Amino acid sequence: GQGMQNGQDRNNCEELLEKPFIKPSNVDQFYLNMHNLEKWTQKTVHRVRDLRLYQSPMLLVKKGLKNNLENVSAISYIDGVFKDSLTAIKAFKVDDIIILKEISALLQSELFSYYLLLIGSSSGIEREQGFNKEKFSFPYVKCTKISEYVSLIEKAKKEIHNKEQTTLLLPEIEELSTRLNTLIKELN
Repeated sequence: GQGMQNGQDRNNCEELLEKPFIKPSNVDQFYLNMHNLEKWTQKTVHRVRDLRLYQSPMLLVKKGLKNNLENVSAISYIDGVFKDSLTAIKAFKVDDIIILKEISALLQSELFSYYLLLIGSSSGIEREQGFNKEKFSFPYVKCTKISEYVSLIEKAKKEIHNKEQTTLLLPEIEELSTRLNTLIKELN
C-alpha cells in the first residue's frame, strides 16, 4: 500500500515516532540508502495506513520514474516510515523476500519499461511517473534465478555505497543488470 499522506485530517500516528523516515531520495534501484535517515517526528497525519505496512521486509516502489521510464524500487530490511510517494509491497514472512526480489527485478527490467511505455497513461507525456494500477498489472513470473541476480546486485550496490572498491564494482553491476534483463526477456 501507499505510505502516509499529509492533509487536513489529524489522525494519530504516535506509534511511529522515532522510526526511520525513508524518503524517495533514499531509494535507488536495488538499494535503500540507510545512512543518515531522519527520525519520524509527526504525531498526526491525514492518512496513516495499516501500521504493519511500515514493518520490514517490504519492497519500496517509487511513484516517479527515471527519465528513460525505468522504475525504481528497493527492499527495506528495516522498519521505516514513508509517505505516499512510495508504495510498499509487504512480505509477512521472511521467506517471502525471494518473491519481493523477483517483483523488484521485474519492475526494474527493460521489459517493464517497454510495457509501461505501451500502457502507461502518463508515462513520457506529462511527467515521469507511473500509476500503481498500471505498474502492478505487470505479469509476475516466479523464477528463483531472478532473486539470485538481485541478491548479487544488492550486495554490489551496498559495497559501492559503503565506498568499498567503487570503481571495480561498477562494471560488475552493469554486467549483472544486463544478465538480469536477458533472463527476464527469456522468460517470455
